[in-house]
Amino acid sequence: MTTVYLSQVRILAFKSPDCQQCRQLQEPALQRVLQVRGDVVAVVNVDATSEHELVQTYRVLTVPSTVLLDATGQAQAINYGFTNRYFTVELTTFNKPFSRSYGTDTSVHRMI
Repeated sequence: MTTVYLSQVRILAFKSPDCQQCRQLQEPALQRVLQVRGDVVAVVNVDATSEHELVQTYRVLTVPSTVLLDATGQAQAINYGFTNRYFTVELTTFNKPFSRSYGTDTSVHRMI
């Protein structure tokens, strides 16, 4: 279990028990993020089948989905589906969360 400090950037990783893509693709991608930026990023796994309030709050449409919360707890972006390379690269290289545009990738939605 990972200790989450309130000053950390947090990734809410929405998944479900029967989601193959969550286990086979999403979890390894988020583990890579933690290996590189675990000093400032924490991953919080959320079961979308039981955490209905969080699903509604962040408008999660599918699993896997990831929501990036800044150090103040504000949602900065949501990625529907498997974490794409732009989202992962941003998480492993940022000084400030989401400091650049994602171009034409429409699966990442900025919340700010």
